[in-house]
Amino acid sequence: MKTQPAFFYYKLVIPVFVLLLFSVNAIAQQPNFQTDDIAEKLKLNRWKNESPTLFIHFDKNIYTNNERVWFTGYLFKTFNHQVYKTLSIALVNDDTHAVLLNDKFVISNGIVLGATTVPDSVSAGNYSFIAYTNRLLNGKPNVLFTQRITIKSASQPTFTASLNPLDTSVTADQQKIMLLVSFLDLAKPPETVLVSYYVGNGTHPVLQGKATTEYGKYIFNIPSNLLSTGNNKLHVKLIYNKEIKDLNMALPVPAQPAIVKFYPEGGSLVNNIRSNIGWEATTVTGSALQVKAILFEDRKAIANIATSQYGINRFLLKPTTGHKYYVKLVGVNKKDTLYELPAAINKGPVITIANAIVNDTLTVMVRAGKAEKMYLIGHDYRQVFFASPVNIGTENRRVKLIMNDAPKGLLQLTIVDSLGRPFAERLIFAHYDKREKLNISTDRLTYNPRQKVTVKLKLDGTKQLDSALVSFACVQQNRLDITKKKDIESYFYLEDKLLNLPAKDNYLGNSIFDKQFLEDILLVKGWRRYTWLDMLNVLPTDTVKVEDVFFKGTVVTHSNKPVKKAVPLLSFGNTYRPINTNDNGDFELRYLDMVTGPDKMVSYVVKGALENEYIIQLADPYIALNKKVANDVEINDINFVEQHDTQKLRIPGSEHAIQIKEVQIKARADRQVYANACGDYICRYHIFNCPNHPYESDNVLPVVGRSYIRYGVNTVYLGCGATDNKLSLKGIYLPKKFYVENIPEKTTEEPIYLSTLFWRHLVKVKSGQDTELSFYTGDITGRFKIIVQGATSDDVTYGEKTFDVVKPN
Repeated sequence: MKTQPAFFYYKLVIPVFVLLLFSVNAIAQQPNFQTDDIAEKLKLNRWKNESPTLFIHFDKNIYTNNERVWFTGYLFKTFNHQVYKTLSIALVNDDTHAVLLNDKFVISNGIVLGATTVPDSVSAGNYSFIAYTNRLLNGKPNVLFTQRITIKSASQPTFTASLNPLDTSVTADQQKIMLLVSFLDLAKPPETVLVSYYVGNGTHPVLQGKATTEYGKYIFNIPSNLLSTGNNKLHVKLIYNKEIKDLNMALPVPAQPAIVKFYPEGGSLVNNIRSNIGWEATTVTGSALQVKAILFEDRKAIANIATSQYGINRFLLKPTTGHKYYVKLVGVNKKDTLYELPAAINKGPVITIANAIVNDTLTVMVRAGKAEKMYLIGHDYRQVFFASPVNIGTENRRVKLIMNDAPKGLLQLTIVDSLGRPFAERLIFAHYDKREKLNISTDRLTYNPRQKVTVKLKLDGTKQLDSALVSFACVQQNRLDITKKKDIESYFYLEDKLLNLPAKDNYLGNSIFDKQFLEDILLVKGWRRYTWLDMLNVLPTDTVKVEDVFFKGTVVTHSNKPVKKAVPLLSFGNTYRPINTNDNGDFELRYLDMVTGPDKMVSYVVKGALENEYIIQLADPYIALNKKVANDVEINDINFVEQHDTQKLRIPGSEHAIQIKEVQIKARADRQVYANACGDYICRYHIFNCPNHPYESDNVLPVVGRSYIRYGVNTVYLGCGATDNKLSLKGIYLPKKFYVENIPEKTTEEPIYLSTLFWRHLVKVKSGQDTELSFYTGDITGRFKIIVQGATSDDVTYGEKTFDVVKPN
């Protein structure tokens, strides 16, 4: 089923041809109560757990204060994309989970075109953008996307600060850390600076307090007995003349045993049957461990094994009941213990897949301790793609699946008995090589500052008639942190469905190493949202409360008493819209009542009211919801970046992202439009926010205390959003266009430092045809990266390209 190019659906029924070879009894697929029942359960599970995929392409993941953030959002796999109308984005502090920015954007046909700004008051550190839509499932967002970012300082600081260990021995009774504060330009630095601190989690610290420095120094004495893994970080905040600095440092704790897990292929070890065993080694906090180990049978060493740099690998084992199998790590620390494998069971099917990454054909080897009839089911916990009966015996049987019409991506193979009970499971990735390759070429590999760059985009995939809508970013490469990178292809096919993945530059590469990594991932990682038993327990009577986020308000009298009749309101955002309350003054805003231009407020006024006659009470429900989501969301701390020194989170002076002034809308070339933060203006006829003259060159700003004509009545202006008869809120923003200024050589002596050279929300790219874009470099030299990602009618696509900017000889 083809829909808008920006998102797509899976077909409801996808046939898979099953060929049972060699000694397997080939049984024609036919409806039966077991497989029909499972298919119905999966359908119920799909409706009960409506779970679209939301991906947001941000231009980069390292920003500065007051810097513009560009992004495009893509919403996939929805039952009805028209009900998704609003995207909420919150900027959240990773340590304290405090919400520092609340913005909302229009979703149109599954696409979000947005831009926001990092608040100037945000201190340098680790943050996350958390995004979700207006749809709630049992009171929580039914889809969530998190993008971790780093914010660095671009301004010249008044002072710098650093944390320096004095005595941080694990055996010490107290951890001693010195805080040093240095003032740069003050002839006489202040004797004291206010310091607040806590140890551990920001919401439940194990220690917290306030202090003051003395002549630029303060020594923390942290009792070691308060520290434990996960609660061992010292967080420090300094404030001087409204300038804020945040520091943190991980304090040492006694070495903890590694976490080692084993994943027998199919789920169980079976007596006397050789099978693959995936294994994973991590720290207590979840960081991957590359280790060597010895595999033992009872007390006998039988194999040397090791994990990769990603903390995962596999080994072969033919277990025998009555014996114990365990692993001992080599050279990690003395506290590491023996890690025992699960005991082998006497019977049960074993599933073996030599290559879980497949194109059109999948070969599965099945075997059991005794002859029995089973069912091999392929599904994604949303629907059944195939279900075939298989007579499994004591010898290896090969099942060959021809999957020409199966969906691309992850599939779960489950072997069940006639009662639907699972005995073995295995993840595969189907149609791995079926992708829309995005070719990106530049007219040069190296450019000078302020030189024109021409880029050509072209799809070169398997569907010659296909096209894609993509978002395009060209940014300074050192503004991209690989540990915080997210690309649409890896996210759509892997990250959104599996448990936490190790940090890697390219999850879906074509090299031998890339494919081996993914093979190991498919062996050790499980489906993130569901289990087979959860699915079997779904009932038709299960109730699911799906609702939208609504704006509800009330109009009361100036003395805060209920009104006695309906009150007419007007909303002024993108257009004028009438709103009617009930007789009690209650009202509910429609979606269009909130839509406005980018970065604009929406105003609500009581129509025809006398001055100070009414008060409009209306709160933004997303503000409270953002706080709840921020507290509930689990922000992965594996790649926590310490901030020992405030200087390390500063952008060099030669790379400050100076924003080129955006285009002023003009009616005539010599005069510009004026409006305040609420979007208020006065036209030449003294009409407040005149709808007939919104872009006239002689519009002026309203002045507090003066009277203007509003809805035919002279009304005193009390300030931006300050009148009792009026209320202003941040609206749901329409798209904002990235303005590209022509920068011919030597147009100005003032440096032009741009970390984002170019951004374009939606670019149409066709198969076999070049799409050309052009822009200019600034004065920052070094490597820049082009990142292009988006969607075709039934797939996603991603591409990268780098070039260098160098000074001329």
